[in-house]
Amino acid sequence: VVRSQWGELSIKKNYMINKFLLELQSYSNQEKVFMEGKFHERFVANNPQVDIKKKIVQEIYRSIHVSRTSGGLGKNGEGLAAKVVDYDMKGINPELASDYLNALADWVKNKVERDIQESIQKEAKVQIALLSAQLNSRITKEKLEYEDKIRVLTDNIEIAKNLGILGNNFDNFKPASISFKERIKETYPNSTVSSSVLERIKVKSEIDWPVWYLYGQRALEQELNLMERRGASSQYTKKTTELIFKIEQLSKIDLSKINFTPVIISQPSIPPVNPVNVKKINVIVIGIVLGLFIGILM
Repeated sequence: VVRSQWGELSIKKNYMINKFLLELQSYSNQEKVFMEGKFHERFVANNPQVDIKKKIVQEIYRSIHVSRTSGGLGKNGEGLAAKVVDYDMKGINPELASDYLNALADWVKNKVERDIQESIQKEAKVQIALLSAQLNSRITKEKLEYEDKIRVLTDNIEIAKNLGILGNNFDNFKPASISFKERIKETYPNSTVSSSVLERIKVKSEIDWPVWYLYGQRALEQELNLMERRGASSQYTKKTTELIFKIEQLSKIDLSKINFTPVIISQPSIPPVNPVNVKKINVIVIGIVLGLFIGILM
């Protein structure tokens, strides 16, 4: 299961096929399929004792072999090799072994699908919890910032009201046709001020004017009314909106609409029609020779 910073969940293909192979080779899974499929009734029809069942499962566990090969092209024909897995079971009853292998493969495949769905559900819950904690912290912070803005506006309105400043005073700060240095000389004709001092005076004159003086009572009251009508939620930042969106997306995951395919069983197990690596002529010749030899000795 892969976590994503955007709240998405994805499953790697290697994870699914590796999980399938591990579950396929699990002794407990092989035992469950053996018992639930009632294969003991076919393996041991006349003596289905518990110890014999266990012994058969152990023999099955030892007789199943898994081998990996690579081959084939990718989905679009690119040179991506697909993982191909062969597994076989050796025994004296090929029909029964074939049925058991097919049942085991189907059972394990369904188990992997269920496990992946449960993993996604658990991971989604974990991410939702983490994102919700971040969201609550950020909302609390932004709510405090909103309340602080309301308090500052209220204080400035009170000051402007007490001083009788109704309108704004932006006209007093319109740029003049003469430079700031020339205005200083006109105001103080007999003073000699250096350039560095003039710059400090200029900066100070541009940023130190209080809000209640610049905007006035009426403008501040309008801004306060607008903020109160919109409420604290309107002050949410982009980060808060992203967190809310992530939580909504994770909460909408419907696993019933997702079709997981951990593996594709392209070739089910088929019992061999003829004995493996057996040549009848050689068997007959060897049988005749051994029978003659043993007969002579007897």
